[in-house]
This record gives sequence, structure tokens and C-alpha cells, in this order.
Amino acid sequence: MMFEEESLNGDIPMIPLTTVLHCTNNFSEASKLGEGEFGPIYKGILPNGRQVVVKRLSQEFKNEVMFIAKLQHPNNKLSDSIPLHSVTFHNLEPFYTNSFEGPLPDSLFLLTNLKIINFSNNKFSGSIFPLTRSNSLTVLDLTNNSFLGSIPYILANFGDLTRLRLANNYLTRTIPSELGLLTKLNFLDLSFNNLTRHVPPQLFSNCKKIEQLLLNSNRLSGQMMAWLGSLQELGELDLSFKNFHGRVPTELGGCSNLHKLSLHHNNLSREIPLEIGNLTSLNVFNLQRNSFYGHIPPTIQQCSKLYELSLSENFLTGVILVGIGAVTELQVILDLSRNLFSSEILSSMGNLTKLERLDLSFNHFQQ
Repeated sequence: MMFEEESLNGDIPMIPLTTVLHCTNNFSEASKLGEGEFGPIYKGILPNGRQVVVKRLSQEFKNEVMFIAKLQHPNNKLSDSIPLHSVTFHNLEPFYTNSFEGPLPDSLFLLTNLKIINFSNNKFSGSIFPLTRSNSLTVLDLTNNSFLGSIPYILANFGDLTRLRLANNYLTRTIPSELGLLTKLNFLDLSFNNLTRHVPPQLFSNCKKIEQLLLNSNRLSGQMMAWLGSLQELGELDLSFKNFHGRVPTELGGCSNLHKLSLHHNNLSREIPLEIGNLTSLNVFNLQRNSFYGHIPPTIQQCSKLYELSLSENFLTGVILVGIGAVTELQVILDLSRNLFSSEILSSMGNLTKLERLDLSFNHFQQ
């Protein structure tokens, strides 16, 4: 606790100096607990019986407390590098949304009990190193910075990690297969980087708890992986803006909790699998700008919770299904434009009374 007669800042509670002097017996040796980094530490008992620990004020300690007080509120535009005295923290979540810059501080390596690192929305740069030696880290969020280089394979050492967010940086090279050792991971966001080559097939062979997987807007390539169907907890999958090719694996129909599926802007082809109808929790389904052909699968009407469907800029043909009119929750967008649909526009489309946008342009409908 910190005490003095004048108020330093409205954010920091104060207790009168006279009360402090009384509860510590005028800072007597008998009340002294020891020496801290910035001065002696005393024990005391307030008039209400509450036991307290008191550190005598020094300018360095005052600076530290003021810095901690500012960190309780993000988006306060603190800048430069992280002060060295911040190595006393065990939770680095308050650092997000500031203007800290430069490489990660070396002092980060000294924190052995750290559980949360949230440096998102800053101006950090350089490599993602050094990191903490803590074996208790559960959250690592470095989103929206300017980190360079590859994703360190040593991240696999953080066995308790549940959330890993490295989005919107300048990370390159491949996704390390060692991330597959993070068996407690439920949120992985590597989007908006420059990651290349294939997604390692063994990456999620043990990560059965993944709920959100965001790999979009990289330079990844290859075929979609059948192992995606083994991620039973998967709720959001975004593989858009990549170079994936081939078919959508039928195994994906096993992800019964999937509510958002974004595969747009790829080179995927063949027919949309019937197993899509098994995704009864699906809210958003986007296959825009691929090379799918054939008909819309009739099982799409089983996705009764769907409110956004985008199949534009493909080579889909035939008649628009009567079943689409049965998906009455469609309310944001139904985009079937720039395909090869023919015949008449079905009257059942009139059932979509909640729809905000309907785009059937650039097809071959008969009048």
C-alpha cells in the first residue's frame, strides 16, 4: 500500500499518514518486516482490525505505482519500451492497446510464474523472442504488432497454452508442426501474416479442443485436410484468401459444432459435398470466388440456422433449390451471383422475409 498526506492521483486510494504512523508504531523496528527493492517494509493493523503491509514511499516506488495504476486501463497510449520495473508483474494483460515499441524486453525471460501475456495492438517488432520461462502460460496474444521471422517452435513448451494469437504481423516461413503438442489449445489465430507452404498434417492430431482456427490471409497452399473433421469442438474455421485447391473434404461434415465456415477466395473445386447438411449449427457459410461446379446440395436446407450464405463467383449450375427458401433464418445475405444458374427464380425465395441482401446477378435465369 502507499500513503502520504497529499493525493497523488484520483485513481490511487490514500490513507492519512497519521493512521499509518499509528498502525506501524511510528515505523518502529519491531514492525519492520525487511527491506524491499525501493525501501523498508512494515506490518501494521488499521483501526478496523485489517492487517496491512506498508512500504515507505520513495520516488522510484511512486513511479512504479503510478505506472501500474495507468496499466489498469488499456488504450492509454503508453509508449517507448516496457520499463524494467515491470518485471514484478505476473499478469501482463494490461499492456494491450498502447504504443510500446521495439523488441520484446529481455526481462520477460525472468518471469517464471506468468500466466497471461497480452501485448496486442502495440508497435513491438523483431522476433518473437525472448519469451517467459513460465510453465504456467495459458494466453499469448501478440496480435497487431510488427513481429518478423518465423513462429518459434519452442512455443510447444507451453503445455498449458489455451489461446495463441499471432495475427496481423509479418511472420514468415511454415507453421511449426511442434504446435501440435499444445493439446489444451482452443483458440489459434495466425491470420494476416506471410506464412507459406502446407499446413503440417500432424499439426492438430492431438489438439482436439480447438474451437476457433483462423489461418486466413496467408500464403498457405495445398489441399484441405481431412483431419479437420476430427476437431469435434471446432466452432469457427477460416481458411480464406489462400491457395488451397481440390475438394472440400467430406469429413468436415463431422464438425457438428461449426457455426462459421469461411473458405472464400481459394482454388477449391468439384461439387459442394452433401455432408455440409450435417452442419446444423452453421450460421455463416462462405465459398465465394472458388471453382465449385454442379448443383447446390439439397442437404443445405438442413442448415436451418444459416443466416449468411455466399456462393458467388463459382461455376454452379442448375435450378436454385426450393430448399433454400426453407432456410428462413437467412437474414444478412444470400449471394448466388456470377454462377451459371438457369431456369426461373423460384417463388419459394419469397419466404426469406428477413433477408437484407439478395444478389442473383450475372446468371442465366429465364424470364
